[in-house]
Amino acid sequence: MKERPILMSAPMVRATLADNTTHTRRLIKKRPRGDFWRASFDTTRGLIFKTEGLMPGSIWPHKHIKCPYGQIGDYLWVRESFYQAGFWEEDETGTRHAWRGSHTIWYAEEEGNKTVRPGTIIRKIPSIYMPRWVSRITLEITNIRVERLGDISEADCISEGIVECTKDDKLCKFGLSEWAWADWKHTPKEAYITLWERINGFGSWERDKEKFVWAIEFKRI
Repeated sequence: MKERPILMSAPMVRATLADNTTHTRRLIKKRPRGDFWRASFDTTRGLIFKTEGLMPGSIWPHKHIKCPYGQIGDYLWVRESFYQAGFWEEDETGTRHAWRGSHTIWYAEEEGNKTVRPGTIIRKIPSIYMPRWVSRITLEITNIRVERLGDISEADCISEGIVECTKDDKLCKFGLSEWAWADWKHTPKEAYITLWERINGFGSWERDKEKFVWAIEFKRI
């Protein structure tokens, strides 16, 4: 069993803490060159790319790629943005050159006042720089699949954190609890597309929907 870090945005952190999500999809960044190829997944060798429609002996007859997030049974510790109390060390010219953070931290997705001693600086630390000791969420991988992003099912959209809500017991809409009601959608997949674009940028769904993703299933421990 190994541990690896995984980045999560604030909405996904909240959904994970509320146990509303048990899946995450991450784009597969490596793939063979060429237009004719497909992918399968083997639990022992990882992702297998196989070319189709090429002459025997052509380049890229197959290629194995290991999932960078680990295997079934491995742990993922979540990196998220956080605030840290501390101070900057300065040289004789007054130039800041080293940050000395304390063990007093707040998670960025939480709200509330931050009370520290006078003279203490509160600095926001991007998620990519979160050390292991600060992480409060550990996930165990229970399954890994490979599929195209656009093939996500409605059930998996729900597993990605999309919830259902109604105001009059007649009209049901889907989204995240923190969204304004006008942003909620009529189907789980429409809501997931909105979520994907809020995390990855406007137009990212059309850009990415034909790409393969690691579909990672997990449980919080």
